[in-house]
Amino acid sequence: MNKNSSKTKRVIIIIVVSLIATALLAVGWHFAYNALKNLHFNPVNIVLDESYFSEFKIEDGKVLFICSITAENRTNRVTAFSISATADPADVASGLLKEREMADKDNKVYYMQPNEKKTFEIVFVGENNGGAVKSNKLLPLLIVKSLDTV
Repeated sequence: MNKNSSKTKRVIIIIVVSLIATALLAVGWHFAYNALKNLHFNPVNIVLDESYFSEFKIEDGKVLFICSITAENRTNRVTAFSISATADPADVASGLLKEREMADKDNKVYYMQPNEKKTFEIVFVGENNGGAVKSNKLLPLLIVKSLDTV
């Protein structure tokens, strides 16, 4: 009976350890799944080869970057997004801008149909710091914020 009792204890320990290991794997998978899910696939892709910086203006203490931005909706659903920009650090160093962050002047929400490719004329605005020279003719860094798909 002592041998059977020892065998039973081993089987119970193996079952308990297996259940704990399975639970830990399930919890780990749950966290890994949520982490991957939170990486967030952005349905809007900016087509850089078809987007460009057009010109800049200084009006009433504001710097305006006029840009032509081509975007494509990579989903089968209507999608919405907003966009902002981060200017070149040289534009701050030269005094053209007080800060690198630039907002969409119209603060718009843009909508795109499923699988649509579309060009938007977007004006980014920032505070002028006394300078009047842009460091280059490159697009600023574009920051696309995907909003809930419609």
